[in-house]
Amino acid sequence: MVVEHKKFRRIISHDRLSKLKEKFKKRDVWVILIGRHFLGLRAQIFLVAGVMRMSVVKFLVADAATALLTIALMGGIGYVGGNSVQILKKDLTRIEHIAIVVLMILFSGWIVFKYFKGHKKMEEGKKGDKIES
Repeated sequence: MVVEHKKFRRIISHDRLSKLKEKFKKRDVWVILIGRHFLGLRAQIFLVAGVMRMSVVKFLVADAATALLTIALMGGIGYVGGNSVQILKKDLTRIEHIAIVVLMILFSGWIVFKYFKGHKKMEEGKKGDKIES
């Protein structure tokens, strides 16, 4: 059997294969439609479709339908997002300037805090020397 080959054992285990076979028996087209979009699961589902001897035409139609849906969705998101790129760039530049100012203030505050903390320790050390004398 194909899945017993050492190269395919890394892709899918026997337990995983049996679970996918059960799901494939019930909802073969839906498993392909949804599973195609999950990284790491796509190869396993395509392998199970072959092992289960799914009709090539049925597989190609299901795969093509989900590919068209994905392409249309990503193209639409790119079109809508592309229109607002200039606005996002302007806002991002403003946010970068504010972030730089905030970081400079925090860094300055940290330096002042460390200075006074060290200065306080030095004074406590001098008081300890005076008490011992």
